[in-house]
Amino acid sequence: MFTIEQCVMCGLTDVLNQTLSIPVNINGIVSVNVLGAKCANPNCGEEYYNSEDTEVIRQFEEIIKRQALLSRIKPMYLQSKEYQISSAKAARDDDE
Repeated sequence: MFTIEQCVMCGLTDVLNQTLSIPVNINGIVSVNVLGAKCANPNCGEEYYNSEDTEVIRQFEEIIKRQALLSRIKPMYLQSKEYQISSAKAARDDDE
């Protein structure tokens, strides 16, 4: 855990360590809880996160998006015969 001495937004020295919720909104996952700090000033409320935590969440979001995209691609044997023929022809044309 880290300690924030002073809020960079309002200057208050009362920045408390706590569990914070980061919104994700992907694939039914609404948010992810992480350890961080939050300014106690009700007019500020600035939140501080560990950059490693936010990087892991970003990578997680990318993996979920990639899996969703891949799940929409049909295997060749489930595609129409016309599409199979045109794909094979395009692949042969690329080799030339």
